[in-house]
Order: sequence, then structure tokens, then C-alpha cells
Amino acid sequence: MHRTIRAFVVLAAGAAALIPPTVGHGGNYRGLTSPVPPIARDGASASPGPARPVPPSWTRDTLVCGRIGQDPGNADLVLWDYWWEFNRAPYLDLKSSVYHGDLIPLEDIVLDVDAQRPRDTLRPSGALVRHKVVPALVNVLERERAPDPLSGALVALAKIGEVQGESTLHELVSEFLGHPNQEVSETAAVALGILGEDRAVPVLVGLLEDTPRARELVRRIEVPVRTRAFAGYALGLIGNRPGDGAVRQKIVRHLIGILESPHFSRRDVKVAAMTALGLTPLDVVDSADDGGDSSQVASRRAQLRFLLDYLDETNRKENRSRRHWFVRTHAPTAIARLLEGTGADFDWARWELMAQASGDAAESPHVRDQLRWGSLLALGQVGGASDSGLDEAIRAELVRLLRSGDLQSRRLALIALAQVGGRPGRGPTPFAGTAAIRGELLRQLSKGKTTMKPWAALALGVLGRQLLDNDAQIDTTAALALRSATAENRRPSDIGAYLVGLGIRRDTEAKDIALEKLADFQGSDVARGYAAIALGLMQDRSAIEPIRSLIGSSLDKPELLMRAVLGLTLLGDKQVGSDLTDMLGEAEDPARQVAITAALSMVGDVRTIDPLLDLMQNTEATATVRGLAAAGLGIVCDRAALPWSARIANHFNYRASTVTLTGGGNGILDLF
Repeated sequence: MHRTIRAFVVLAAGAAALIPPTVGHGGNYRGLTSPVPPIARDGASASPGPARPVPPSWTRDTLVCGRIGQDPGNADLVLWDYWWEFNRAPYLDLKSSVYHGDLIPLEDIVLDVDAQRPRDTLRPSGALVRHKVVPALVNVLERERAPDPLSGALVALAKIGEVQGESTLHELVSEFLGHPNQEVSETAAVALGILGEDRAVPVLVGLLEDTPRARELVRRIEVPVRTRAFAGYALGLIGNRPGDGAVRQKIVRHLIGILESPHFSRRDVKVAAMTALGLTPLDVVDSADDGGDSSQVASRRAQLRFLLDYLDETNRKENRSRRHWFVRTHAPTAIARLLEGTGADFDWARWELMAQASGDAAESPHVRDQLRWGSLLALGQVGGASDSGLDEAIRAELVRLLRSGDLQSRRLALIALAQVGGRPGRGPTPFAGTAAIRGELLRQLSKGKTTMKPWAALALGVLGRQLLDNDAQIDTTAALALRSATAENRRPSDIGAYLVGLGIRRDTEAKDIALEKLADFQGSDVARGYAAIALGLMQDRSAIEPIRSLIGSSLDKPELLMRAVLGLTLLGDKQVGSDLTDMLGEAEDPARQVAITAALSMVGDVRTIDPLLDLMQNTEATATVRGLAAAGLGIVCDRAALPWSARIANHFNYRASTVTLTGGGNGILDLF
């Protein structure tokens, strides 16, 4: 299922240099190897540090960072691109752009399969999906042998959530748990989580815990570590859906059992359990109603107590035997997710999280940094801009780390400050601290070190978007300063952060600057690609033609092609799908076919269904292309507003990644 396309940069060399590609799940290109030996192998790895994360894939859900992809061996993890690629889905909100704006031109109208009447939107009808798309995807599962189309079809069907005849999707997907290909087998486990049915919980728990019954399902003498980890993430996806509280309690009980077990030789399974625990909120029960039950599954309060104790660096004996520091770096994210939507009666947990974020109990500087990075990302989600003691303390801690922390901490502190500065706190002055934070960000933009300025520009965009989303007033001073700094910037490696910052704060007055950058940076595909995205975010429809001009000349520049198509999709361009379909009909070499198919999948409107179906069913097309087409159908027909992977990717500690998260391009976050 389309793993990271970092290797897409290999294609840019042109057809003369083409080498038959290696492919990952669902047709994803993987020509480049993982930059460093991943720590997820623990004892089997010679590397002392964590896996270098690969920014998520170049799909409609997530685009590869071209600059990092071009130089994986020297990737600098403090670059702003990493944070953006993992956290961008809510800012882009692509489905809203696809389904909003102009109606389909009369000549492009699609007939409803049931009623044979013209449709007037770009959203596929239930009848079209049920009678045309689902049978075709099921046919892939019945007839295909190549892993890529199988993986693509499994996840596409899970996103759709439809039934086929008397056989439910749960049963169809479960059959592939025992597939001899590891990638197909583990993808089936994820698909059960995306499908989100409660009856999948016992199956996924068995896979996670490597039970005898699970071994029968996968037809192996033991459940592979990768499948166990993917089952853990899948449990989190089910637990994150509204539903039966008893089911969530069951999920939490088993996740905690994994976390409290002795150290494994690999930590992928425990990181998956920690991530899933944060995605599975138990019911909020007031302390007076806890009944003194100390069980971690009694309530949200007990769940948080467990996680805070797990994070505690002073529990040295348990940490040595059961609670490895690498797993604990993901606990702050889990805590922050469980605190979402809770009130003042959970401030005790926020105080404790902040206290642990500011502590230096770790014996190793490397461990201390890793724990701090996870905590910084979490503080950005639990603080606010009010003048309450808690909010002020969180902001003060973030400012301290901004001024005296390590390189990564200072950069993450900028983003966290922007997030809390745009989030209303409780009380009569919910935005009391916003002005001070804005001033700090502006100082970094104007007087900070060169390497800090792109982060400050991006943070100003985050602050502006937070204020917009909370119906608060945006200060024009910040907008003017960011526009000026963007206009003056001539660094191809940094300009994207400035442009994205302007774009996510929806600064329509900056459109001329973005258009200038689109024209100026002819020698940088990355810079021009980010300019296209920024113009799309600004909703400047006058930019459609300039961005379209990039399409025809970027077939051998895949990162530029994908970002240009993304910009046009954000602008609601109704022509881009047809253009790509025509280009695909003329493309002969495999590299261009893959590039165009991936771009077509990203467009996501109903008119792409027929071309994608044709590609998926074309036996002369490569498995890579067929897999991309299957995954593209899942994107078009997805019932969810945001990509399912965003629930895992947003705010996660990407500096402590594992191969089953995103290391090497074969993790769960590298899926379509």
C-alpha cells in the first residue's frame, strides 16, 4: 500500500537512467534504502540512535519532502519539513477543497448508477461506490497475486466500509492475515483497524499478543513482530472511534498488559501499544465515582495516572526492566491526546506532564533530549493562552526551552508556543498571553539565527491558523512582518516554510508574493512546489494557470508534479483530473506512469474513478501502477474527512520513530 516514495527522486533522472524499481505496500516506490540502521531492531541493530524518520508518502494524504528525499544520507532532523509533513493533513483538509466550489461542467457529468440522473457534485454517490467500485476492488482480492494491488485494495475497501453480497468486508480482509507475503498480511491487520468494527478487537488482540489462535490465522509458528505492531496500531484506530465503552476498556487492558511486560528484543510492539493507548480514551469519571478502583481501565483518570507513572524517570527499577526510555518518549503524546476535551478537573495531569517535561532526571543526555522532545510536542496540545497559573507556567517553560534548549527543543518550542498562543484558555481573558507569544515569534523571525527563522515563519502561520479556527482576531503586524520576510528570502531550502506559514494562516494578501516565488525559484523544484501549495491554501484561483503550467514540464520532476497537483486540488481546479488522465494515456515509460497515477489518485474527485478503475484492471500495467490505482480509489471513496493516518501522525514524536511507524518507508505512516 503505497509506502514512502522517497525513491521518486530517482525517477527524476529520466527514462534513460531507469532501473526496475523495488516496491513496497500497494505499489509504493522504494528505490532508496533507509538512511540509518533503525533502532527499532534494538539488539539486532548496530545503531545507537533511533530510526531516522522518513517523511510520509507523496500521496494525497501526505507528500514526501523532496529536499530530504534527495539527500537521505545527510538528512538533518531539525529541518522544519519533518514537522510539517507529519502534521499537515488538518491544515490542508483536502476533501473540503475537492467537494467545494464549482460544479462539474455539463460535459463531465457522471450518471448515478441507480437513478440514471446527473450528479452535480464531485463526491461519489453511495450507489456508484457500492455497485461499481467495491465489486472491482473485491475482484482484485480474488484474482490478483502481486502484493501491491492486494494491499491497495485491502485498505481501499477498509476506507469505504461497504459490504459485498453476503460476505462482509471484515471476513474478506481477515482472510489475508494468512497471506504468505508479509506486507499483505500486516496490511490486512491495519485494514481491520481502519474498517473499525468492534468484532475485529479479539482478532487484533490475539495478533498483538502472539496467541496460538493468532498464529493459526497468520499461518506461521509465531506472529511476526511487524504484524503484532500493526495490530496494535489497528486497535488504536478502533479505540479512537465513538462506540461501546466496554470495548475500549478491553482494548486498554490488553495494551497496558503489553506495556507492562518485560523488555522485548524489539520495541516496535510496545511503541505501537503506547500509541494506541493514547488513541483510546476511556470514559471520563469524576474521582468521587472511581470507587477507589486502582485499575488502569476504570476511567480516563486512572488511564492518565498509569501513563504519568510510566513516564516518570525516577522509577528506575521498573524503567530498567519493563519501561524502556524509547517507549516512554511516546507517552507524552498519549497523555496529551487523552487530555483533549477534558476540563479543569484534569489540570493535575497537565501540571504533572509539564513538571516531567522540565525535569532533567535522565542519566544520559541523549535520553533526556528524546524525552524532552516528546514532552514539548505534548505541551503544545495541553496549554492555552489564558492568564491562569497553569497556562502561564506552560508558556514560561516553553519560552525557557526556546532560549536555552538544544537545537531540536528550541525549534519545537516555537511550534508549541504558537499552538498554545492561539488556543483559548479558561476564564475571562482566554487570549491574555497571545500578544507576548506573537512578539517572541516575531523576534525570532527578525533577529533569530538563520536556522531558526524558517521555524519562526512556520510558527507564525500555525499561530494565525489557531486563532482563525478559534474565531479570534489575527494581528496585522504579524502578517506584514511575515510577508516582508518572505519577499526578502532567497534561500531555496527555507522559502517553503515562509510560504507554508502564509498559506496556513490564509493570508490572501500574500498571493502576489507567492506567485513571485513560484516564478523566481526556477532552479528549485522544492521551492516552487511549496509555492504551489501555499497558493492553494490561500485559495487564490488566479494562480490556477501558473500552477497548471508546471504540470506538463514536471513529469520527470515528481516532487514538483505532486505538489503542483496538490495546489490545484486545494484550489478546486476541476480540470486537473482530466489533464492527468490525458497525460497518462500518452505516457509510455513506467516512471511517468507511476508519477501520473499517483498524482491522479491525489485529485480525489468522482471523475477519477473510471481512469483509476481502468488502470487497476489493466493487466499490462505494472503492479506498482495497479496498486497505486487501487489505493487511489480508496482516497476518492473514503468515508472519513481526514486520512486515517493523521490520527497517528499528528503531534507524534517523530524523533523517536520505529520501522513500523515510518522508518525505511515501510511503516504504518507510509501507507495511503
